[in-house]
Amino acid sequence: LWTQALAIALVSTVLALLANVVHPRGLDLTRNYFPSAPEHPFQVIGIEDVKEYAQYLSDGPGGFTFLDARKQESYQAEHLPGALLCDHYQQDRFIPGLLPRLAEAMVIVIYCTGGNCEDSIFLANDLVYQHGIAPEVLHIFEGGINAWREAGLSLNKGAKP
Repeated sequence: LWTQALAIALVSTVLALLANVVHPRGLDLTRNYFPSAPEHPFQVIGIEDVKEYAQYLSDGPGGFTFLDARKQESYQAEHLPGALLCDHYQQDRFIPGLLPRLAEAMVIVIYCTGGNCEDSIFLANDLVYQHGIAPEVLHIFEGGINAWREAGLSLNKGAKP
């Protein structure tokens, strides 16, 4: 019984691969159809740049701004020092108060959890295409809070930046 099942599976696989090769719109078997992070046009920065930018964070408009794209509960549990909350899924609550500052910022660093988290990329897209923020000022910290924590850097807790 197992040998028959194995033979059927083998024949089916060979036929499927053959059909894929012959078909004009067959799948490219060397292409990664599920990349780890979506492609985006924004500048990507690493931990060293984020640490340097953290020195220039300002309370007012026109300077450097860090945006945490995670949920409010995650932000309150821990966030980068000086980062402002802008939950990607509830932007309507945060954008009106942040927009004047973001419109004048020289550099906006957006982060989320890191790894497979894409909230920072989605927030950056929304800032550009829905709120008119210049894409040149946006920087995605793809390592996110996980990379910050792994580097042994301090984190803030609570609702305040």
